[in-house]
Amino acid sequence: MRIFKFICTLYLVLISFIGSSKTDKKTYSDSELKLFVRMLGDKVLLDMAEDSTSRVLPVQKLGDYEYLLTFATPFKLNPDKLVETVRKLMEESDIVNSFFVEVFEPNNTEATYSFKIDPLGLNDMIACKTRDYPVNSYSIKLEILKFKTNETRPIEKSDANFGALWAVVIGSIFCGILILVYFKPKLKVGTSKKEEAVQLGSYQVNFVQDELQFGQERLELTSKESNLLKLLYQHMNTTVARDEILHEVWGDEGDYVGRTLDVFISKLRKKLDKDEAVKIVNARGVGYKLVVG
Repeated sequence: MRIFKFICTLYLVLISFIGSSKTDKKTYSDSELKLFVRMLGDKVLLDMAEDSTSRVLPVQKLGDYEYLLTFATPFKLNPDKLVETVRKLMEESDIVNSFFVEVFEPNNTEATYSFKIDPLGLNDMIACKTRDYPVNSYSIKLEILKFKTNETRPIEKSDANFGALWAVVIGSIFCGILILVYFKPKLKVGTSKKEEAVQLGSYQVNFVQDELQFGQERLELTSKESNLLKLLYQHMNTTVARDEILHEVWGDEGDYVGRTLDVFISKLRKKLDKDEAVKIVNARGVGYKLVVG
């Protein structure tokens, strides 16, 4: 029992130390980030359309630090003004330090225009700023790449949970020691069962672990991506209506718009592009179909 008490005490001390080591990091709630993105939507209408009355629709969260902006009325896309609007808001804010931006047209899963913007323009990736685009119902997807601390020093997204991650790792090691020392006699060999995976072309898909495997490469799926792929897999070679997909995958959450589904389809296509025989086909105006072969 002395060893057990010693291990528990040491574990608690380490957790406290690791937790205190991240006090200089500032985190932001999902509501704060959505408000920040909505401010950008308002500036887009003001700067590009000189529109101060049209509505910016509710911001949709697509994934970790990924958000979708949609608008109630069409507007003319001016890449040069969009880049400058994003840069100005980024410089004025104390939250975001780097953006990746994609602009989509209705019923199109491929980005019409995209760019990456960093502080001071040191690592910007911007092309075709002077190209002219017509009036359309554009939607804008924004991925936050870096944040600012109170000292405006950029921190990577992964840094925000660095201390917590190490706490989990160390805790797992100690738990493993405890299991080996105290509970080893209770373990039975052969009780674990490997999760079965389904074959999808050259891929193996595990819908329980939300994972794609291509050869030795493993790709993680979000829960929504996994549920969407599972639904299409269950209806292989059959078109699944958009309304059915939205109902089955998003249910009554009410946090989606039509563009949300198109964005998730685009993300799945990118993760399945290693096998040309696996395709997600768009039946325009109807839905999507998973085809293999």
